[in-house]
Amino acid sequence: MSTREKLIKARLSMPALAEQLKSVSPACQRAGISRTRGYEVKYASEKYGAEGLAPVARRFVALYPALTRWASRVPPFGLNFGQCRST
Repeated sequence: MSTREKLIKARLSMPALAEQLKSVSPACQRAGISRTRGYEVKYASEKYGAEGLAPVARRFVALYPALTRWASRVPPFGLNFGQCRST
């Protein structure tokens, strides 16, 4: 079983436990998550099923876009400051 499948299985168990206990709050306490996150999991499982609970890959966000642009222009061999020194 892959990590993705394990996560889906764990996330599916929370709504099932909430249904069994007839309340989301105690199910969230047992699962160790906040009630807000518990409702998010519950609604995602109701709306999208098991695939709605799968982990989603996040895109990379550059915190410093100017630095990212500069780094893309650096030659592949990198900066060699030792050659720039005068003797």
